[in-house]
Amino acid sequence: MTQEIKKLQEKYLLRILIITFLIVLVSSMESLMLAKSTEFLNAFLKNNPGSSQGDYLNTIIMSFLASIFEPVVISIYTFATYKKLGIKKIYKFIFTAILGLRLFNTIISFRLNSVFYYILIILYILLIICVIKAPVNKRKV
Repeated sequence: MTQEIKKLQEKYLLRILIITFLIVLVSSMESLMLAKSTEFLNAFLKNNPGSSQGDYLNTIIMSFLASIFEPVVISIYTFATYKKLGIKKIYKFIFTAILGLRLFNTIISFRLNSVFYYILIILYILLIICVIKAPVNKRKV
């Protein structure tokens, strides 16, 4: 019985890590595309008089870091503690709420002309489903 639980935990951890990797990869590609685009730079400079190219790049970097923060923290926490603390219902509730807010924030950004927008939404939904379906177990004493 414990071997089955161990396999389920490892499978769950692997899923979380893969989805998080894909979120970081897609966000990185989107940020790279935005940083290289002169059209977006010109639009930014037009809408923000007195700003520079450095301000534009700082905005992109901050947006990138904000978009990957939650999945990376959840992955690191899960990787570091799932063996000792186990996965409980409170874990599922808190991380589902955090990811739900990140998903909502991503959706209301309305970047409808970007394929990365849709991919990120799908990946966040998959990560939420993965957290919800995590096998609940007690910590080992």
